[in-house]
Amino acid sequence: MQGIEHAPDLKTRMLMAAVFLLPLWMAGSLLALGAFALLRLVSKTDRKEWLIQLKRPGWHWVLPLFFLLHAFGLLWSSNLKFGFRDLETKMSFLLIPLLLSGLDLRKSWSVIRSAFLSGCFLACAYLLLGAFKAYLQHGKGMSFFYIEFSSPLMHPTYMSMLINLALLLLIQRISETAQEEPSGFKVWGAMVFFWLMLDLLSARMPFLVTLIGCTGYLIVLVIRKAMPKSSAIGCTVCMLIGLAGMVMASAYTGRVNEVGQAISASPSGSPGIATYNSTTGRLEIWRQGLELLPEVMPWGTGTGDVKDAMLESYRSNDFNYGLKRSLNAHNQYLQTAIALGVPGLILLLLILAIPVLDRGRKVDPIVIWFLLLVALNALVESILEVQRGVLMVTLFIPLLMSLGRPRESVHGMT
Repeated sequence: MQGIEHAPDLKTRMLMAAVFLLPLWMAGSLLALGAFALLRLVSKTDRKEWLIQLKRPGWHWVLPLFFLLHAFGLLWSSNLKFGFRDLETKMSFLLIPLLLSGLDLRKSWSVIRSAFLSGCFLACAYLLLGAFKAYLQHGKGMSFFYIEFSSPLMHPTYMSMLINLALLLLIQRISETAQEEPSGFKVWGAMVFFWLMLDLLSARMPFLVTLIGCTGYLIVLVIRKAMPKSSAIGCTVCMLIGLAGMVMASAYTGRVNEVGQAISASPSGSPGIATYNSTTGRLEIWRQGLELLPEVMPWGTGTGDVKDAMLESYRSNDFNYGLKRSLNAHNQYLQTAIALGVPGLILLLLILAIPVLDRGRKVDPIVIWFLLLVALNALVESILEVQRGVLMVTLFIPLLMSLGRPRESVHGMT
C-alpha cells in the first residue's frame, strides 16, 4: 500500500478528522462522520454506488443486526428508559458500517492512519501535561498512573485500546516502508512513546493484549517476509522497553498485586463486608452473572432489564461493592448473553468472525489483530456498553476491512 501523492479530497479529510478526534473529542469525531455522510449523499455518483453496495448482502450487515436485535429486545423489557438509553449508546452499530459500506480506502489509508496516530499522540501529550499540573498542585505520584492519569479524557481501558491499535498501525507502517527505506527516528520514537504511555495507564489486560497482538503481528509479517528481521528486532526492543516500564509502574502502583491477591485467596468475610478491588470484584460479578444465565436463557432479560437483573443479583447476595457502583457484567460476552440470550451471543461472535464471513475479499492481516484486541479486552470489560468502545469498534472494522484486496472490483473512494 502506497500513500497518495495528491492532496486528500474533502471526504478523505472528514475521515481523517473522525479518526484524529476519536482519542480527543468523541463528539467531534461523530460530527466529522456526519459531514462525511452528507458529502456521500450530495454526490450523485457516490450516492448511486453507495446504494448499490447497501443492497448487496455482506458482512456490513452483521453490525447493524446487532443493533436491531437490541431494539427488538425492548419487546420483553420492562425498563424502557434504560433500554432506549442503551440503544442510543449502540446507534453507531446501525449507522457507521452502512455509512462506510463499499469504500476502498487503500490509496488514502496512509493519511488516514497518520491522522489517527497524530490524534493518539496529542491525546497522550495532553494527559501528560495534565498529570504534571496535578502533581505540581498536589504532589501525588499517582497523578501519572491509571485512572488519575487518564480521567481527563476517558477510562484507562479505552485509552489503552486506542494505543494498542496505534502500535499495530505503526508496525503496519514500518512493514510497508521497510523495503524502500528504514523508518526514521519519528516512527521509532512514537513507538517507544506509546509503549511508555501504556505503562502509565497501567491497565493490565489491555497491556497483555497489546503484547500478544504486537508479537503475533510481527511473527506473521516475518514469516510472510513482509518485514525485514532488523525491523522486527527494532519493534521487539520497543516492546521490551514497554514491558520493563510496566514492571516498574506495577511495583509503584501495586496493580499486579491485586491479581496475586485474587489468585491466592478470596476476599475474607461475607460478600456484604468484604474488601474488594477491581480484580476480586470482577470475579464476584462473573460468578453471579454465570449463576444468573440459566434463569434468563434462551432469550435473555431484554435490552432494558439487564442492569436491573444484575443489581438485583448483587442485592440478594449482599454484594455492596457492585451494588453501590451499579457495575455491569465487566465481560461483554456475559453482558450480551444476559441481555439477549443465545441470539445476542451468536451475533457478537459473528462480529468477531467478520473476516471469515467476507468471502469477497482477502482481508488485510491487521483486521485479525484488531478483532483480537476487541475479543480479548471484551473478556474483562463490557466494552460495547459505553459509546467510546462502540465508536472505536464500529469505525475501525469497516475502515480496516476496506484495505483488503478485493477478489472483484470494488467501487468507492480512492
